[in-house]
Order: sequence, then C-alpha cells, then structure tokens
Amino acid sequence: EHILDDSACDSGNECSEDICTHNGCERTLHDSLCDDGYDCTVDTCTLSGCSNLHDDSVCDDGIDCTVDECVATDGSGDSGCANAPDNSACDDWVDCTNDYCSPTEGCINEINNDACDDEVSCTIDMCTENGCEHVYNDH
Repeated sequence: EHILDDSACDSGNECSEDICTHNGCERTLHDSLCDDGYDCTVDTCTLSGCSNLHDDSVCDDGIDCTVDECVATDGSGDSGCANAPDNSACDDWVDCTNDYCSPTEGCINEINNDACDDEVSCTIDMCTENGCEHVYNDH
C-alpha cells in the first residue's frame, strides 16, 4: 500500500490545489482564491500565482469630464474605482465663464459677469455664450 503525500506536490502557488494521485501530481487553479475584494480587477489564478489586472472600463461613471480608473487601493471602496474631476475637459472657450467638472453633474459653465467689467460706468457688462458684451446704458 502506498501513502499519497499531497505535500510532495505543493507548488507554493497560493491559488492552486495541489494533490498527489496514483498518476502523479495534479494541480487545479482556483480564480476565486485570488479575489482581492475590488470590483474593477480581473482576478485570475495562473501557474505562477494570482493576477489582479485593473480594468478601467468597469469604472465608467457616465460623467464625461471625470478620469475613470481602477486604482484598487485602500480608500477606494469595494469598487476600487477613482473618478477624478478634470476641469480642463469642461473648457467652453468662453473667457467669462467659470468652467469646472462636477463629479455628479458633469461640466458646469457658470456665467461670471464680473469677468466682463470694462470699468466704463455707462455700460452694462454681461457674459453671454459668445463672451463679454458691453451694452450702452443711457439711464
């Protein structure tokens, strides 16, 4: 009678099940043992161990002006995603608007009439979609 010793087949791979059979060592890879807890990683078991590849596409928040990426670090929550606002993506090329990216609403282009002040007391200074306008005020 032969005693099968699984320890003789131990590959050192944390995600494989290594057993000794009458036909020799058998290795079964288990992806589930590689789960790092982040939704944005593709967790697989390979012959050399666990692989947790980042998949940025999983992090798309639907907001055009955020940079969506899988960071999979402490503080990124279960998703592992970071959705950083990129204000430069919101530039409407109108000098008198304050352009910024809201992480929940997308691009915001706020009218800033103060940016149009021409320091002429008889004009009404306005910011429009075409830029600053200075309307003569005869009152």
